[in-house]
Amino acid sequence: MSNSLAAYGPATALTITLTAVADGAARQALAVNNSVTKFLDALLEISVSLAAAASSANKNIDVYMAGSLDGAAWPDVISGADAAYTPGDLRNLMWIGTFYAYGGGTGPFKWVIPTSMGPVAALLSFPYWTVVLVNGTGQTINAGTIRFVGGQIAEG
Repeated sequence: MSNSLAAYGPATALTITLTAVADGAARQALAVNNSVTKFLDALLEISVSLAAAASSANKNIDVYMAGSLDGAAWPDVISGADAAYTPGDLRNLMWIGTFYAYGGGTGPFKWVIPTSMGPVAALLSFPYWTVVLVNGTGQTINAGTIRFVGGQIAEG
């Protein structure tokens, strides 16, 4: 009798320029072509540093995901490029979570989160997907990275 086990791919950096992302601004990553690797889900590792300590009232960074069937047609005004993003309506994207720049310092602040595509989307990920960060910290993001680890199911 075999068991179904999680199998992870290598940690891979997303192409996203997280320097000089002003408070209230958003940035999208270069799209991941998942049509070859066929990962069912992904874990995201997000790390950001701020130019100054986040204000006491605003410390949040919102993370969204957008998917495409062909890498050309995207929801909202997503382009699939590493670029600034001016939302048409963020409700058209899949909200992943809100994270907080805690402790009053400049960071780096790091989070590891599931994209939650598995249970939400019947264990299917998008053939092409990208991540959008919306800075609500009250400060400029002056450095950062996003990496992902894709997951599949293996028989063991």
